[in-house]
Amino acid sequence: MTTSQPTDPAGPTAALINGIFIQGFELDDWHSEAPLHSSSIVVPALFSAAAAQNHLSSSSSQSGARVTRADFSLGYLAGLEVGPRVGNVPHADHILTMGWHSGAVFGGSASATTVSKMFSLNAGAIEDALGIACTQSCGLMSAQFESQVKRMQHGFAARNGLFAAFLAKGGYIGIKRVYEREYGGFLDMSSKGMEKEPRFFRMRLWQATHGAVDYVRILQKEHLDMMVDSEGIETERPLTSVGAQMSAAHVAATQIVDRDVMARQFRSGLEEREDGGGVNPELSNEEIVEKWRGLMNGVIDEKRRDEIEKTCLGIEEFDDVMELGTLLAGMMKNVIPQGVGRGFGFFFFCFGKRFWK
Repeated sequence: MTTSQPTDPAGPTAALINGIFIQGFELDDWHSEAPLHSSSIVVPALFSAAAAQNHLSSSSSQSGARVTRADFSLGYLAGLEVGPRVGNVPHADHILTMGWHSGAVFGGSASATTVSKMFSLNAGAIEDALGIACTQSCGLMSAQFESQVKRMQHGFAARNGLFAAFLAKGGYIGIKRVYEREYGGFLDMSSKGMEKEPRFFRMRLWQATHGAVDYVRILQKEHLDMMVDSEGIETERPLTSVGAQMSAAHVAATQIVDRDVMARQFRSGLEEREDGGGVNPELSNEEIVEKWRGLMNGVIDEKRRDEIEKTCLGIEEFDDVMELGTLLAGMMKNVIPQGVGRGFGFFFFCFGKRFWK
């Protein structure tokens, strides 16, 4: 995990880097009704903000209350609520159809809310933070093709919302009524060319990959004798590892052949192999822990994995949330190419039961 001092401009950059790391693979959490990867937005922003606030509280020249576990958890939950709600209003499928990356467009609202709530800002300051975050909203879906930029865009949202909350905390005035302004407001601009009236609604988009794997897993569990033969499975080969992760046919074939869909299944070159190619699932805590352990297999050692797991599941017992940050800050292996990387890892399973989609 990348950290910084509160007066250091690298604070928002740390949120960006950690957001990129969490969203570095299509196995992180995802909201199906208003597509965004919430934890890659709110968790990096929370840790950067908590580190800054705790430094202030321990400084001899400045004062301030330390971030408590309750503050941290409340901010996290607020971000999970606000991001999808903002995305649902302008019909997130419309945003994607127009070529905007939905999570990057309304993810800043989630980040600004989560940090503002953790800082216990008043309603006026939170409105300022949202106004500052929304005016930074952008993200192009063309990033999903040859580039590595798609991985950055939720990190941009984390950084932008954090920066907005810092400014609002310091008294900077943002755009008031940013969502409902008739000229140049968030809803006005994000719904341009949309035939439908903006409203809260349910939709299904991009859940195909998660749903496909879940369906295959159910079939393998209930009809094992019929799911052992992968001969004859053909899928169109994706151009890149990113394309493979977003292909429902490819991930379904991967689950059939390997009986697993983890990062190691998408190492460079595996998309060329010849051996085959959310339906609102409610995962139990035990299933989420099992998923976590599978993701961490070969990435970090078992001792550190168990310590992170214990800390996450017992987060309410820790007075200093940065104890978790310290555990996450070490080196870890990269299971796709050879090498090592630094960042959070896929640890967010613990903060919300059944949030994994």
